[in-house]
Amino acid sequence: MPNEAPKVLVHLYWPVADAAAAPLTPDALQRLPSYVTRYAETLGAKVQGVGGMEDHLHVLLTLPKNKTLQSIEDELQRATQRFLRDVGSSRSFLWASAGNRAVGVSPWDRETVADYLTDNVARHASGDLWAELEGEPAPDAAAAPPADKPAGTDEEIPEWLRKAMKGEA
Repeated sequence: MPNEAPKVLVHLYWPVADAAAAPLTPDALQRLPSYVTRYAETLGAKVQGVGGMEDHLHVLLTLPKNKTLQSIEDELQRATQRFLRDVGSSRSFLWASAGNRAVGVSPWDRETVADYLTDNVARHASGDLWAELEGEPAPDAAAAPPADKPAGTDEEIPEWLRKAMKGEA
């Protein structure tokens, strides 16, 4: 049996360019999951979940083996933009050119993340949000790295380390 390449599961976050002028309407948010799922299938991708709010959309999908994340994301954004202009919220609808995020998701977290996306409106209403999925860095990721400092003096080295450096057990 040939080795099968592992499936790559990706969470995409797409902010709306101008949510005040052209938001994702409740009707658009209801229609997008089936449209995104069907269109992604034509690209060889399998959608696991879709959800969002007036100012952003989440998509969880499995990448096909023969296409890059960038090519799938570009094509899905173009297609959904056209769809939303034709039947959705506004003739001027655009995805933001900055702020897109793509994050790998463990296969073990697939159902949990898919449920989160499907319930995104309720999550926002209750404030039960996951920063890493909402386009924000996780709180600990936003912290500045510790400043470099000199190694210190011999007196600052713990005894166990001093012994290890001398080869003593």
